[in-house]
Amino acid sequence: MVPSAEDLENLRQVFLDGQQATSRGRYSTAEDLHTQLVDANYALAPYLEMSLLIARANRVDNQEILDFMGRYSGTWLAEKLRLNWLNTLRSVRNYQGYVDNFIPGTGNKIQQCYYLEALYRLDRIQEAYAGATEMWLVGTSQPDQCDYTFDRWRRSDQFSEEYIWQRYILARREGEVRFSNYLANLVIEGAIELRIRAYQTIRSKPEILENVGTFVSGGISYSAVIAQGLRNLAAKNLSSALSIWPSYRDASIFTQEDLDYSIKGLIEQLIDSGRTAELYQFAVENRAQLSEQAFEDGALLALADTDWQSLLNWLDLMPSQQQEQIRWIYWRGRSLNQIGLSGSQYYDQIRNSRDYYGFLASLLEDNNFSLNEQKPDLIPEISEDQIKAWQRAGELERVEYFNNSRLTWVHANDELDTAELLAASSWAASEDLDYLSIQAAITAKSWDFLELRFPTPYLEAYQSVASEFDLSLSWLYALSRQESAFARDITSGAGAKGLMQLMPRTARETAHKLGIRYDQDLLSDAEYNTRLGGSYLQQAYLQLEENPIYASAAYNAGISRVKGWLRNGRDQLPLDVWVEIIPFQETKKYVQNLMAFAVIYADKLGQSSPLQDLDSAFFIPNAN
Repeated sequence: MVPSAEDLENLRQVFLDGQQATSRGRYSTAEDLHTQLVDANYALAPYLEMSLLIARANRVDNQEILDFMGRYSGTWLAEKLRLNWLNTLRSVRNYQGYVDNFIPGTGNKIQQCYYLEALYRLDRIQEAYAGATEMWLVGTSQPDQCDYTFDRWRRSDQFSEEYIWQRYILARREGEVRFSNYLANLVIEGAIELRIRAYQTIRSKPEILENVGTFVSGGISYSAVIAQGLRNLAAKNLSSALSIWPSYRDASIFTQEDLDYSIKGLIEQLIDSGRTAELYQFAVENRAQLSEQAFEDGALLALADTDWQSLLNWLDLMPSQQQEQIRWIYWRGRSLNQIGLSGSQYYDQIRNSRDYYGFLASLLEDNNFSLNEQKPDLIPEISEDQIKAWQRAGELERVEYFNNSRLTWVHANDELDTAELLAASSWAASEDLDYLSIQAAITAKSWDFLELRFPTPYLEAYQSVASEFDLSLSWLYALSRQESAFARDITSGAGAKGLMQLMPRTARETAHKLGIRYDQDLLSDAEYNTRLGGSYLQQAYLQLEENPIYASAAYNAGISRVKGWLRNGRDQLPLDVWVEIIPFQETKKYVQNLMAFAVIYADKLGQSSPLQDLDSAFFIPNAN
């Protein structure tokens, strides 16, 4: 029997009470509450059981834990219990149990370090040293718990000071100067010490690289020294660096990583110094060694100058697979248009793509946007255990255990095929679990199932905001879809919160301007968050020429920064050019996604999108 809404609310409260009793050590009470949940066949009964096992891991029999993990194998329940149990096994120095239940590639760094120690103590020394090598070769310090194995590995005949040198270079390139100095002090071997001294000297006196024969004679062991010297020399005397570059390139003394590092440094200096003709010549002469990023950098420079013939030259220089990317097909067509030729054959290749560039091609050719939407076919048969795992994820979201809900969802769907993932997405959509539905559709790479990928939750809240601030509803939905995928609780690494990902400071200032009370806890509330987000978006829109492209960029990067990007005549650029040369890759992709998502939402809502409203104005120089 399906429980009523009231019964479900009561069961959720029983669960929360059981979790609280467990955290306070009232295990008898928690067990009684767990029994109630089991009797009601409530989805989160196993979660409370898991919590009790974690809390009492020192007291319960190991077999009881193993039995639970066996029953729920492959689920987040088993994985969370396992990761917590490892800490208990470590505390009682159960090395065999730890190794038996540790899964390489999982756990935090401390657990990984202890795994290496446990291997060593069990005389599985070769495995311990192999793991130590992998954890050693990073540019930052590892936890102290790694020192047990590191110390023994470094005293063994399997350790070479080449490992110190490799880590020293990694640390320098990570900007970890203090850590690199610590590593340098570990060196005993004279050859490595000389290399480190050369590296330190060449950073301040890179002109010594002009003595090419001396450094080439050092062979590949001096690869990182030469690469750093070339970058420093380029910053100090670019012409000198360019003149000696072919000698080093042709000497075959670079590792691939150091070759890329050198080229990147030279290109950066050519760009920063505005030596565009030399940059192109450098690309021609070093074409085989250049990354796709180098060709992109050159193309974007030409685009920023609206030098269409130069852009075509860069496009021709790109590797064929890069030329075939939808982005560059679009810009080839655009360039041809601008020099008086037809770009239609290129627009025709991409205008049926449900993509930012495909939509631009459609606008240019005065064609309707192509959405290519599909609907889910027959739902495959889903096992009872699978459905129970989905239900656990859903109930965890209802009780606001958001992170555990998502981890439960990911583990539940980890082994599903495309049809089963679409079934998961459809189930979540039917339960108004929009974030989970979107994630399952993305995992399935089912890009054509727009109903699942682009839901319209909290419709009344968004309609109210659109009306109050005179903003496009499709734009607001697109922004939230990009920012949070409708996870109202989510907090970014930078601290932005809620559906429209507001930074607390921005939210506070916006609330003050609106004349409403600021409450950070309410940023997870749909109506409160969307109202503040809509108000801030309107501010950006009004301050930036009432232009949705500029305002979208400002929502991501800040109004002041976008004003800076509009200086020096760049406010006169066509909008497609302006977007393409946004200096922050994240912001560029953000604006492109918003414009594409808004097209999809406009179609769903029966409205126009910002791209449609701008129409031909998107492609002509801004007269404002």
